[in-house]
Amino acid sequence: MLNYCTHAIEDFSNVLRLADQTGNPVFSQSSVDRLIMEELVGLLHKAVKFHLPVNGEILEHSKASEIISKDIFRLPFPVCALEYEYTSFNPEMISQGKIHVPRRIALCMEYEAVANTLIGRAALSVLPDIETCGGIIMIPFFWGNYDGASSWTVTYAGLVALRQDLDESRPALFYSMTPDSTDKPAIIRVGVSPLVVLPNLLQVFLGKASMNQRDKDEISNQIMMDCAEEFYSMSNLMVALSCSNVGLQDSLASLKLNKKRQQNGKPPMFDYKEVVVQVEKNGDKSHSVSFSGGRSCREHLRRGHIRRLHGGEKRIWIQSTIVNAGKGPSPNLNYKVKS
Repeated sequence: MLNYCTHAIEDFSNVLRLADQTGNPVFSQSSVDRLIMEELVGLLHKAVKFHLPVNGEILEHSKASEIISKDIFRLPFPVCALEYEYTSFNPEMISQGKIHVPRRIALCMEYEAVANTLIGRAALSVLPDIETCGGIIMIPFFWGNYDGASSWTVTYAGLVALRQDLDESRPALFYSMTPDSTDKPAIIRVGVSPLVVLPNLLQVFLGKASMNQRDKDEISNQIMMDCAEEFYSMSNLMVALSCSNVGLQDSLASLKLNKKRQQNGKPPMFDYKEVVVQVEKNGDKSHSVSFSGGRSCREHLRRGHIRRLHGGEKRIWIQSTIVNAGKGPSPNLNYKVKS
């Protein structure tokens, strides 16, 4: 297991202890950022942890966007922490001021589960309708090299989205998640709203990035783009779990190890859930598939996908298949198949 939540809790606890020692005003005892950071640490403890495939993709994000709807837009548990490695980073983005963050956590919460917290009240101020029609709050956490040291950090903002709009004349939440002719990033066209989580930290960031004079919409768009990958991964999980033959399997932490960690005053290693595809055995027959036109291809993974049945009312997961076994390096399955 990745155990990202455990290490994030350790790093955030150290940040708060160091703030007490140095008098850092951003996380002083009376600051709202301090109180919210303590809430986030508690939510990381409480969350049901998921180990997702690399890049958080059980199926391609573009495919998930074609299927997700307000009926599917529900978390499997009130508070979830989705952990995954991220490898889809283009080195050319470094020149644009981007950094590679290879480890990620998406903390996802049903509004009802945090309605009485500072985070919930912040979401309510952004989207007042969320109290009536429900919705989800998503806050990303990143691990990377910052100022010469590697550690976990919480971004200053996240995203909040309504489960459905009260105004029926407005389009469905995910109507425009698929590509279109505009040049706007998909996350900006989805209909989510930016949620400032740590206001004091945001002001520090804006000062360092010389963004204080930027337009409010530009800052909001930047927040949404910074949170896009985690939001798509959350949506991806919802779509996968909507399939009738997809379930969850528990991976339990070591009791012996946790007993030792408790004695040393460290947070525990947590149990995790993994996505499992239930498939029927069809014998041991293997087959090979060529591209159209008769051109054969090297060994590759035909990625899992969703098939609609009975007029689209029922969905099942079609497992990944190894095509042309033995031709080239072997691919890796990104989820467990259970027969």
